[in-house]
Amino acid sequence: YTKSPQKHPEFSVYFTQHWVDQLASSLTNFISTCLHQAPLPRLMKYNMERASRESLEQQVQLLQQQNEDLRRANVSLAESTTRRSSTIIKIDANKPMPAQEHARSSEDESSVYLGKQRKPDTLAPE
Repeated sequence: YTKSPQKHPEFSVYFTQHWVDQLASSLTNFISTCLHQAPLPRLMKYNMERASRESLEQQVQLLQQQNEDLRRANVSLAESTTRRSSTIIKIDANKPMPAQEHARSSEDESSVYLGKQRKPDTLAPE
């Protein structure tokens, strides 16, 4: 037995701040390694799974609400389109406008209508 181990040459190393810091670091590393390899307790798993399930249920409710909103918007858009469809003239880019149909009938049917085109002069300058 020694009266003051801090002053004894063999034990003085264990009373330095450097040794205390190394002990704390080593102990932290050891515990984290042991806990990392240990399985998660069932009670903790249950709580994590419950929180995950609640989060997923909230996401489902949010997506269902968004789906309903989009359906309503789609229905209202379809209704407004059908109301306006009687005033809308549908134009096909490959077909001539109604006023130009009679001119088109005399042209070659294999040609493609590209919109309003300038007709060549019938009399070419000499």
